[in-house]
Amino acid sequence: MRVIIDFDGLIAVTTRYINRIEKVRDEASFTGASDIFYRHRSIKEPVEVELLRRAATAARRGMEAAVKKTTLNIYWIKKAGH
Repeated sequence: MRVIIDFDGLIAVTTRYINRIEKVRDEASFTGASDIFYRHRSIKEPVEVELLRRAATAARRGMEAAVKKTTLNIYWIKKAGH
């Protein structure tokens, strides 16, 4: 049995998958395929691109709101003489 693993993506491996791997480890050979997985993940479908755009927009708006709030607080602190 040959098991292909994305060694760079192991952070996403859940306990369930680790248990499965442990069951076959003595019978299996493990092959790294991080480069293949990396290239595959870099190709995005239009829906993925749109979701990434929405996430980036939400993150930008959140950062802008945080900066605005911080700037207002600094203004009020200076005005109060602190």
